[in-house]
Amino acid sequence: MKMIHGWLCRKSVGILILRLVIGFVFIMHGAQKMTNNFAAWYDMSGAIAFFAQIGFASFWAYLDVFAEIIAGIAILLGVFTRYAAIALSIVMIVAIYVKLHFLGVQAAAANQAISWYVKYFQVEQEFVLLGASLALMFIGSGKLSLWRACPCQKTGVHSKVCSMVGCGDCHDGVCEKSGSAQM
Repeated sequence: MKMIHGWLCRKSVGILILRLVIGFVFIMHGAQKMTNNFAAWYDMSGAIAFFAQIGFASFWAYLDVFAEIIAGIAILLGVFTRYAAIALSIVMIVAIYVKLHFLGVQAAAANQAISWYVKYFQVEQEFVLLGASLALMFIGSGKLSLWRACPCQKTGVHSKVCSMVGCGDCHDGVCEKSGSAQM
């Protein structure tokens, strides 16, 4: 029982679960756009058509897919988690804005009033993903990550690098892992 309680009280396990779920969700979202709902490999015609419909060039469709897949992999592995979380937060803010705007345009075209409840109920998934991305941006990758397994953790390099990549061990300018001050 003591062992179970010890695992349940570990912040690192919670961060790992959050990273794995959010990374997987973003990888799958990007892959779905890249393959046109998994119909054919690298057929982004559906994503490009949607981006064109809302007034964005195809470049933004490619950037969105790239950001979701690469940042999702980074979060899943626990490398450059804070930077990946920033990128995914931006993607989600744009997605929320576009979806809310798009719903309003559709309702206006159909001469229908759309209630605030229906409008915001349509973006609940985006808000959850935004919240999780923001949380990861602030807490970093945690102890159970590929970044923590990096050989630089055992040398003095960690204190210089951790402030750039956000290892999650640096507080008030001091790296708890190496005990030295950050750059």
